[in-house]
Amino acid sequence: MSDEIKKLIDQIWDDDLLDRKSEAEFLQRFLVGRMQDRQAAKVAGSYVVNIDARWGAGKTFFLERLGKQLEIDHVVARVNAWRDDHLDDPFIAILAAIDEALKPYVKKEKKAAALWKGVKQNAAPIATRFGAGVAKTLLKKFVGKDEVEAIADMIMGDAPPTPAVVGSEGTEKSALEEAIEAGADEIVVEIQGVIDTGAQKLIDQFNSHNASAEGFRQKLETAIGALTEKKIPLFILIDELDRCRPSYAISLLERVKHLFDANNVAFVFATNSDQLQHSIAGAYGANFDGFRYLKRFFDRTYQLSKPPLEQLVAYEAQDINLKRLRSPMGNPVEFLAFACSAYEMDLRQIKQVTDIIRTVSSAWTYEPPADLIGLFPLAAQFDKVSAADWSEAAASIPDKATIEFGTRYNHRSREESITFNLKEAFILFSDAIKSFDKSIRMGEREGMGNVHRYVFESISPEWNGRAINRSSPSIQRKLSEMVAMAGRIVDEGKAVVK
Repeated sequence: MSDEIKKLIDQIWDDDLLDRKSEAEFLQRFLVGRMQDRQAAKVAGSYVVNIDARWGAGKTFFLERLGKQLEIDHVVARVNAWRDDHLDDPFIAILAAIDEALKPYVKKEKKAAALWKGVKQNAAPIATRFGAGVAKTLLKKFVGKDEVEAIADMIMGDAPPTPAVVGSEGTEKSALEEAIEAGADEIVVEIQGVIDTGAQKLIDQFNSHNASAEGFRQKLETAIGALTEKKIPLFILIDELDRCRPSYAISLLERVKHLFDANNVAFVFATNSDQLQHSIAGAYGANFDGFRYLKRFFDRTYQLSKPPLEQLVAYEAQDINLKRLRSPMGNPVEFLAFACSAYEMDLRQIKQVTDIIRTVSSAWTYEPPADLIGLFPLAAQFDKVSAADWSEAAASIPDKATIEFGTRYNHRSREESITFNLKEAFILFSDAIKSFDKSIRMGEREGMGNVHRYVFESISPEWNGRAINRSSPSIQRKLSEMVAMAGRIVDEGKAVVK
């Protein structure tokens, strides 16, 4: 790898706060090497890898940067499945993504351009099918408008069999039989002929579809292999599949398996596999094994590593206005990492709590910064019970939430630890902000400890040197109300995960 390419890759991952660059480099070497091994062993078909990580682990960020890195040597097509799931058929979305990715290269290479044109022409029969509307048109001349829907849908298989109905003679008859009788007895022969014709059309369409699909795969393989400016394979990156409606997700997986299973093609999915398999199971029924179903489509699954907590918190806090926050550790991000660790938060909780803090900091327009010794426990409590109550938040603070600041020598020349207990600070803080009088009296105490001193210094700028009403509460008292409102702001991009 040349120094120029190394520099380019470093630029691609310049904002990588979760240290994913090494994983991307490994995956690229693995995918390219695996495709070469398959080619040498004459193993046909595409290769499909699923990058699995929980919601909020940075899958989209990783896939975007991996795509840019792959583009240095390869053609990369990108599909956002969630954005496209309004379409009836994902085949078109994938084909359009490939077309967009190939545009810069087919303009320069006439042979590749001609071959790709053939691929698109061959795609037309695949994107259409013998629809129920055709059958309905054939039947309308024989029966009434109301009856035609049931007959055509049953011929085409577009609807499940309808329950039996009671006929004119008091016997149970199928909807098809009843619909035929409703038209006229003398047309039974004609109707049967239409059904036979429809069935034959389905068979012919099936055979034609299979031939078109095979021709499409062969032409796709040839067109990609004809590119000279970029190396094979063609990479197709598919993101957000776990957010799609189940029917669309299933259809996309089936299309990848049956229509794009061509040499010189590598698919890279990024999914929350647990979420996706539950979504698919929901479409098929509670007893459906979504895990085994997904294994049919993925050759390999790579699980993104869980980043160190400090890196994860820094990643989540990167767009928080830290100037509007105060913490006993000076650096608010360090305090957030300490608090998340003390609460033993998982990834989802870290994201939810930091999102509440982000929202509060955006809305906090007051002069003194919002203090994290009050804000964090309230946000953690809201995430837990959807309420921001001072006393309940205090009770939920872990006893072990103590910051170690090192040691010092006391007046007896004995070494002692300098600690800051969050529960002690929160209880003192929540009481002192009830009125300025309480915080003023706190400052009159002799021999304040570091917790008392910190709380006093957090509130005193509001009244020090100012004419105030001593019974007025501190502006920090608004934190509980703002946390509750911030928690009610739903991030639509994350609302799919509960």
